[in-house]
Amino acid sequence: MIFGQQPSPSKVFKELQGIHLVHSSKGDTFEEDGPGTLQCAGRGSQLRSAPVYVKGTQLLPAPQDQPIWKTAWESRPPWFRLLDCEHNGDRNLLETVVNVVTSLPFVVVGLQTPRKKPAARMYGNSLIGVGMASCFYHVSRGEARKLFRFGDYAMIATAAVCLTSALRDDTPRALMLASAMFIPVQPMLVTVLHTGLMEATFLRRAQTEPKLKRAHSLHTLSSVVGSALFVADDLYPNTPYIHAAWHLAAALGVATCTKLLE
Repeated sequence: MIFGQQPSPSKVFKELQGIHLVHSSKGDTFEEDGPGTLQCAGRGSQLRSAPVYVKGTQLLPAPQDQPIWKTAWESRPPWFRLLDCEHNGDRNLLETVVNVVTSLPFVVVGLQTPRKKPAARMYGNSLIGVGMASCFYHVSRGEARKLFRFGDYAMIATAAVCLTSALRDDTPRALMLASAMFIPVQPMLVTVLHTGLMEATFLRRAQTEPKLKRAHSLHTLSSVVGSALFVADDLYPNTPYIHAAWHLAAALGVATCTKLLE
């Protein structure tokens, strides 16, 4: 280097790895462009983390390297992503208490479920888990709330899979294995699939077993009301007690399903 001559800032920065230079219309000196910029003056310099401008060149921070598996996971299709576990309920203590109280019927139904077969016992225990997971979710706050919300969905999917196993001995093992694998990544998809299988079984048996017709009619009514409340809870999140009403409709629908196990 020859004294009296200063190298071009762009040449200096080009020698640095991980630096991207983008031309800008900024001035010839370091300029402050909001919080987090680098600022140089005649009496000192100040280094921060945001982009800076050097003699018409913008200095951008280089993207951090990340493992290939993480890149592939973040680019997975939307249908393979986890559910949005946000919920706007429980805005006050009273609403939380109501949601917890209306979650307890799932525990009661689980305790009263016929347990003649191991699969039926698993289904009854899973219903108890549904009620408890719902209670834990509604009393949780902060970051833990997201975890308990996912646990709530996962327990509902688990109960649906257990009910299929209890109702049908001829269920393909491949379907049950695939369902168990999908619960951690897309529990709603698993719930919809096995609920459809249950509805088909309920309808078929109600047509051949007269004692199930009344239970099936009540189940159909509770399913329609519960579906409407589930959609309304999503469309009108600020309306109180819709979620609690859905709890009651869903618990009634689950209670009628236990008639299939008697």
